[in-house]
Amino acid sequence: ADVVRYRTHLLRERRFKPASVGTYLTAVRRFYAFLAHEGTIGTNPARAVGGSSRPRTHVRRPLTGPELAALLEAVDGTGTPAVRDRAMVLLMLRAAVSETELVRLRLGHVRRSGGVFHLSLPAGMRSASPLSVPVGGDAALALERYLRLRGEGRIKSLDDNVWAYLPRYANAMPAAYQGSSLTLKHLLTHRSGIPHNDESPFLDG
Repeated sequence: ADVVRYRTHLLRERRFKPASVGTYLTAVRRFYAFLAHEGTIGTNPARAVGGSSRPRTHVRRPLTGPELAALLEAVDGTGTPAVRDRAMVLLMLRAAVSETELVRLRLGHVRRSGGVFHLSLPAGMRSASPLSVPVGGDAALALERYLRLRGEGRIKSLDDNVWAYLPRYANAMPAAYQGSSLTLKHLLTHRSGIPHNDESPFLDG
């Protein structure tokens, strides 16, 4: 009943389009599926709640110059999440890597020749045959920075407890959540509509 009310809220009050409602409900279903898998709940209450039909095509306008600048500024930092996110955004912007291709990449798909990185996309990701996508410029610099940071061990195992990285929030959480076994991998693999079974250089500890 709660999930149905949430869907109604998205449609009537938030006035979301069908595609957006479907995306939100996919996230809810996957979250409940995770809770059921962990034994926190018995069954997935969102499984029987269907989403709205999705359009066959999506018409989206390109980002404007100021919007693009704001996006890059939002992921311009020195912390591990910012370095990772900037590399991901620039790979999508400069090399036309889709979000699905991005999360399916593994370290073995990334190779470097001179000052240019190449992403070796396996057959089936973008075309029927394997494809090599060159990555240069600021995208290559961002990718190199991330890989170097990762190699230095500053990015730890994704099996680590998430509260080890959020000490300021750990003590502020309700007692029921303190000491929970929530890991970084749990957070990073909870996404809507994106395959999450493949190893990825951005998700592999």
